[in-house]
Amino acid sequence: MYLDAFTLSALVDEFLDSLVGGRVQDTLSVDSTGLGLEIYSYADHRRRYLYLNADNQQPR
Repeated sequence: MYLDAFTLSALVDEFLDSLVGGRVQDTLSVDSTGLGLEIYSYADHRRRYLYLNADNQQPR
């Protein structure tokens, strides 16, 4: 996925609104290079999920 300035700005805004101030409730090892985070938001009392991948062929 190519990230230009507009895409990166939109991602930052979304993360600031939904993830900052939250607490990591659970971590999940999805595969050898992937990690899932369950984040509880105190602002709206919702759980959100973030998937991180460090695969050198398909980073996400």
